[in-house]
Amino acid sequence: MSIEEDLRISFRINESVHDLRFSQDYIELYNNLIDDNEFALDYLNILIESGEISLNEELEEIYRINPNNAIAVKIFPEEYTNIVENKDRWYGPETRLLLEKYQIYIKEVGQSKLYRNKKCMWEQIANDINKKFKMKKTAVQVENRFKTLFRRKEYDSKYRRTDKEEDNNFKDKLRRLSLERPPKRKYQKSDFICDSPPTKRERSLQETLEYIHSEEEAAEERRHEETLLMLKKHEAAKERRHREKVEMYKELLQNKDMNGIEFLLESE
Repeated sequence: MSIEEDLRISFRINESVHDLRFSQDYIELYNNLIDDNEFALDYLNILIESGEISLNEELEEIYRINPNNAIAVKIFPEEYTNIVENKDRWYGPETRLLLEKYQIYIKEVGQSKLYRNKKCMWEQIANDINKKFKMKKTAVQVENRFKTLFRRKEYDSKYRRTDKEEDNNFKDKLRRLSLERPPKRKYQKSDFICDSPPTKRERSLQETLEYIHSEEEAAEERRHEETLLMLKKHEAAKERRHREKVEMYKELLQNKDMNGIEFLLESE
């Protein structure tokens, strides 16, 4: 009876190195851990929460040690400088900051105000994003991102929710989702620095913020469920391999094959 060679990958969490082993049946899981930083973080968080990986201190950093060249790649906290070359790519945190800054700065646009025109406002928002996330966004990219968000929302409203009843059902679903899972940030009418009733543009912006937030929450929940499923499969495979080794151990004892026993013990 032969033993398949396990797939191995290591992560340095804070100052400790943790080795993970998988059977060949879980090559897809193994590849995801190597290639997808976000998936790897979800998987490791589940191992930490379940006690499979114990931490004696607060989580500070995680490095993935690539098996082929032993180079450590930092995956937590996320290094925005590693993705800066793809300047057109947008992530949730900078998108939220864009919309939040727009809420504040749009009221300061005008000849006698802080920003002479919208171009100056977009430049300021780009500076805010670049400073906080160490990115290289331009004012044009920020403006285009803002327009894309509203075009996407208008398309969704026009083609996916064709009548008022369906729209109300969607909003009810959003409210239920927010009750079931506490959001990371709640956007409220009080976020608008204004005593007068919100304008149509402000209401649209508020709805867009809520829509983006709910989409991110739903995507995060899907990733978490997928990772849990893979973890369960991994644990089942681990138990199966353990049973096979126990059976082999018993068989070797009966046959008094001491060399085989030593090999088995070393592989544990």
